Amino acid sequence: MKKNDLYTLFSIFFTIVCIAVVICLHHIKGKWMDIDTDLESGEGTEVIGRSIEEEGRLDFLLNDDLDRLVRDKKKELDAIEEQWKRLQINYNLQKLLEEKWNGEDDPRFLYEKYFRVKQGELARIEKVDDLSYCGMLGFLNGHFSGSTFTINDGMLLQYTNSAPGSIWESGLPRAVIIKESSKYGFMDARAGMDFGEIQRNAYEAPVQEGFMYFYEAPVYYIQYTDQFYEYTFISDFEDGKDSWLIVDHCYQDF
Repeated sequence: MKKNDLYTLFSIFFTIVCIAVVICLHHIKGKWMDIDTDLESGEGTEVIGRSIEEEGRLDFLLNDDLDRLVRDKKKELDAIEEQWKRLQINYNLQKLLEEKWNGEDDPRFLYEKYFRVKQGELARIEKVDDLSYCGMLGFLNGHFSGSTFTINDGMLLQYTNSAPGSIWESGLPRAVIIKESSKYGFMDARAGMDFGEIQRNAYEAPVQEGFMYFYEAPVYYIQYTDQFYEYTFISDFEDGKDSWLIVDHCYQDF
């Protein structure tokens, strides 16, 4: 191809490019003129405002979702931390109880380790320094009550503190209270049984009516005694439904 031919082709290409650029610039100018017209009439402001508003709404939704996610994760973390604390307390309690007794095969030893837990030891494990944080339960047929500490699921130790106050460091439990069915009971009678079931699993005994401090209505109970403990099955109902068990120590020297 000759030099003149190359020059001619280049000139044609350059001309086409210039025309295309001019057309694009004209198109862009027309767009800007339309925008200026819209702004003067207020329509452009509305469009831009709507765009900004939608963008702001999107940011709000994103931030709201993020805040909700953070709150949910914090709740999950708090729940895990609370569960860990409770597991740690349960571990410390079980370790304490294992130290109290080695668990020989004798019925008196089933409860004996619980009656050896000093209130000061238990309070330190539970991180309690004020008895107002503990539950209070009345004594059967008495006008006083005692502070309670939860040991296991459905099992509490009751001390003789009759009002919230200082921890009694060397105080020993007055009673073991069992509110759920477990291996603990008297003979084959267990908490949760009604009086008919209790008598069938132990032996016949009279159903008595009594009262407890804090209770407005009377309570009903069946009582058994052996050479080690007094076992009292108590219920809010005459038939003994939903019974729970109080084991009182006889404080005999073994």
